[in-house]
Amino acid sequence: GGGNTTFSTYMLDTRALLVTGQAGLAAEYVGGTLVAGLAAVWAGGVAARLAVRLPRGASRRRPRVRPETATQPPGAGGSVTSGTRSMP
Repeated sequence: GGGNTTFSTYMLDTRALLVTGQAGLAAEYVGGTLVAGLAAVWAGGVAARLAVRLPRGASRRRPRVRPETATQPPGAGGSVTSGTRSMP
């Protein structure tokens, strides 16, 4: 795939810098590429969050409980809580 080709080019470029005695430049190249890649991932996450307009951490929030149902005992409010019905 395309990712393997890109990574192998990245490694060959780094190797070429090392072989020619440019270890400092090779280190800058590796570090700069890493920082740029992480910055791109972060920017993509921010853009995706803005695109769907979700506040940060929204997926981890618990659903809100309506105040009128929070004080009712279980089974109150006319809901059926079991599969049995009483006969008239």
